[in-house]
Amino acid sequence: MMRGAASIKKTVSIVLCAFIISTLSGCWSRIEPKYLAIFNSIIYDIDEEGKYIIYAEFIDASPSGAGEEGEKGTSSLVVDAKGDSPREALSDVSLTIERSVFGGDSKIRFFSERLAKKDITDTIDYVLRSRVTDETAMISVIKGEEPQKIYKASVGLSDTLGNYMETMSNFQPKASSKAVFLTTLDFVRDFYSDGKQPVAGLVEVVENEFNSSGGGDSGGESGEEKEYKIICEGLAAFKDGVLAGYFNGQEARAYNFITNQVRNIHITVPSEDGDTVFNISKSRCSIKTSKEDESIKIDVKLKIDSRIVSESSNIEISQPETLEKLEELFNEKLKNEITGAITRAQKEFESDIFGFGEHMHDQNPIEWRELRDKWDESFSDAQVKVSVESSVVRSGELKRPFLYEEEDK
Repeated sequence: MMRGAASIKKTVSIVLCAFIISTLSGCWSRIEPKYLAIFNSIIYDIDEEGKYIIYAEFIDASPSGAGEEGEKGTSSLVVDAKGDSPREALSDVSLTIERSVFGGDSKIRFFSERLAKKDITDTIDYVLRSRVTDETAMISVIKGEEPQKIYKASVGLSDTLGNYMETMSNFQPKASSKAVFLTTLDFVRDFYSDGKQPVAGLVEVVENEFNSSGGGDSGGESGEEKEYKIICEGLAAFKDGVLAGYFNGQEARAYNFITNQVRNIHITVPSEDGDTVFNISKSRCSIKTSKEDESIKIDVKLKIDSRIVSESSNIEISQPETLEKLEELFNEKLKNEITGAITRAQKEFESDIFGFGEHMHDQNPIEWRELRDKWDESFSDAQVKVSVESSVVRSGELKRPFLYEEEDK
């Protein structure tokens, strides 16, 4: 009897599991890929009347868009729409495109300069609430008055703008660190932080000096259509969801040094009658904050390991005293760059995009209670000290510059 009861229970359990699995076999809103309009990148803009405009780059996921060997197709379509809100504008895409809009595969989310100067919080709110969007997409501001021109620009060796930006985010930081590549989730996290204001990437669309055939100026007397290229350099600084200003490439590099985002980059320093090129192999930034009476003090210390990869001066870089002098020149250059970037954020943006407030919170929790509600104001008046300590760990295979000439004795 006991065996029979156990067998019945086992059978009932199997049937119940099978039933549950069958009810969970797919998403309630499942749509076959061939019926989806998947956007790879999107621009949020606004016109003079306050209407929201979107420009969405859709990729073709249907079998007809596949390559000869069944690979994913590379065809894309840019559609624009307008509405009283970002969501309504996206819905009005259906007036033009014949498929169901899906944003779960979006690589990047652009904001026009116009919208960023007004306020992007309404759009961010929609993005976080919507089930057709993805918080892992990068976020960037397009500099200039015609953001849609970015869809006319070259995307290098990529097939779509979204894929181009994704690839840039993987490789460009390793080359220069003169830009930032952050996700929407990164932006939201910093927006809600008590001690840090958010930043976004920055791109600019500029005209190519020469056309693709290597001929004369684009758009010249020959009537050729202008060609554009995308420059990913600098960053967009925000304060409470509104664009506060831009950092150029050098200032963005300083931001990356402070936030410990610098990787394998090169910096050129004038020395003697030539230049010394340093390769940064390791960078560590430590920040110490304090409050004395009514003064806020921020101490920024950088320790850097580097190696010399090029030397055009007529000096013997193998000598310890020469290396020490080169290190001093490097330290002074980087100190000035970082100090300049911080000062600009203090006086022009009045926005702590570096996260010094988070360090104040961690290191001085009691004082932070008083500073929390007015931190950006306190940051703007803070005394910031920057120090750089570098060490050349290698100077290359040559002990002397290639064009070294010994002085007459």
